[in-house]
Amino acid sequence: MANAYQITVETAMIGKNKKKRLERTASIGEILEGLLKRKRGKAAPAMAQIQLWEKWDTAVGPTIAKQAWPLNFKNGILFVGACNPAWVFELQYQRHQLMERLNNAVGRKIVANIIIKRAKRD
Repeated sequence: MANAYQITVETAMIGKNKKKRLERTASIGEILEGLLKRKRGKAAPAMAQIQLWEKWDTAVGPTIAKQAWPLNFKNGILFVGACNPAWVFELQYQRHQLMERLNNAVGRKIVANIIIKRAKRD
């Protein structure tokens, strides 16, 4: 069922203003992947944030996940909320290990820094 939705990719530029009709079937997944690669600069931050939110609990472990959560991600900086000042202090102490775990979980280095602050869970 993965290839149930497909479209035909049709035209390509050949030389000066000459179009050649190409017919090739591509899955929607392939098309989305191609679009994301072309729009990487615009889509990358949003995709990185989605990946971090999805991997948070697994990467940091259940104990930390109960006490802290991601708030925002911008320009390589992950903003994390913690339930009380003791956890803010503890996570500041562990922030380099957390960065390494999160980067490993998403498969690339996207978190360059973590800023932790006291916050209430939404």
